[in-house]
Amino acid sequence: MDRLAAVRALSLAAIAGGVALLVLAAVRGEARLYLVLVFPVVTGEGATFALGTLLLMAGAFVAFLSWAPSMAGPEEGPSGAHAQASPPASPPAPPGPAAPPAGEGGARWGGVVFIGPVPIAFGSTPRTTALMLAAAVVMGLLVLVFALGALLR
Repeated sequence: MDRLAAVRALSLAAIAGGVALLVLAAVRGEARLYLVLVFPVVTGEGATFALGTLLLMAGAFVAFLSWAPSMAGPEEGPSGAHAQASPPASPPAPPGPAAPPAGEGGARWGGVVFIGPVPIAFGSTPRTTALMLAAAVVMGLLVLVFALGALLR
């Protein structure tokens, strides 16, 4: 089993363990399940509930990151047997006002969508997506700091 498959299996095990601990917490009376519109909401207290929640979140985060290399495409580095031969180079375009500057492939774009506390980052290149994810983490931490500051007043 290669390393990426092992990470994916570990993330699934963490998700399954988190769900099992949340069910155990509900059986013990430490957790309650509500349905808000169509979204399940679990609230609780105690170490079993906390560990189950942390395992579930960590498993989801690792699963998300483990799929990122396979979404990058074949042009993102050596792919072994999946590498494709590059087409013959075309003659360079004459420079002009409409041509992008040398070394750049055109406009880059990206963004972040927050669904609750979960950031979803996207971009036109893997580097742009990574920058958007970093920006999302910073924004999430700022919101957390401001929320905790407002609660502690």
